[in-house]
Amino acid sequence: MSSQAVELRESYVADYQPVDGQVFDYRPVPVLAVISMVLGVLSVMAFFGIFGMAVALLGGIPISAISLLLILRSRGELGGLWLATLGLACSVLFLGSGVLWQRHLYVNEVPAGFARTSFTNDISKKGFVTIDGQQRVHPDIEKLVKKPIFVKGFMYPTGQTE
Repeated sequence: MSSQAVELRESYVADYQPVDGQVFDYRPVPVLAVISMVLGVLSVMAFFGIFGMAVALLGGIPISAISLLLILRSRGELGGLWLATLGLACSVLFLGSGVLWQRHLYVNEVPAGFARTSFTNDISKKGFVTIDGQQRVHPDIEKLVKKPIFVKGFMYPTGQTE
């Protein structure tokens, strides 16, 4: 900063008179504080799946923490402390409750008496076997016949066997 600019600033500060006893106290808010609040609100997506949990865990919490450190280290020169704190609180709250909600859904989606079965891993990958020249279902899959199993998803019936 040039000496002329410093003198101008000092004279302005010395000549400043508050209007009606009110002092204009502006402190800039870091962009990270605003971003942390936005990510904190977006963390509500943790109730809907893993992407929302990633937003909270990889975005909202670290950015809020960095923003809080930046504001606290500025010694009062930066504002937005409440914004960064609220962003961090939302991220932590929605991440924790979203994880608990997803766990609850997973544990309670299989009806009582049924076994959880993955179509991809337990059925599809086993495929068919050829026994005595005849194509048959894999023996592990035959064990599932007439047993109560729970398969999640949708299968498009194409009529193809391969």
